[in-house]
Amino acid sequence: MKEDTDKTIVEFNNEAARLYGHVFDQFENSVRNIERNNEENVFQMRVSKFSLELKKQLEQHVKKILESSDSKMNEQLQAALSVKVSYYLRQFMQKCSAM
Repeated sequence: MKEDTDKTIVEFNNEAARLYGHVFDQFENSVRNIERNNEENVFQMRVSKFSLELKKQLEQHVKKILESSDSKMNEQLQAALSVKVSYYLRQFMQKCSAM
């Protein structure tokens, strides 16, 4: 059962990395012409918008995984995947702040 959980987490990471890259590319395109010195509020609104979009997509993927997984694994999987979602959101925020 641990192997199934580990495999599911690896599969989630693969999809999460793809989603992260896609959402970050969209974010970069949306702020390309923004001058942060003059429009910090607009930049922060975009950060918020795209971080919420990433969170939504990651949580939808978690929900899909949990619906198709063995119910005995759900609690353990939910905890592990929740940590992963938080990780990707933190990385997104850090990368945005570094721009």
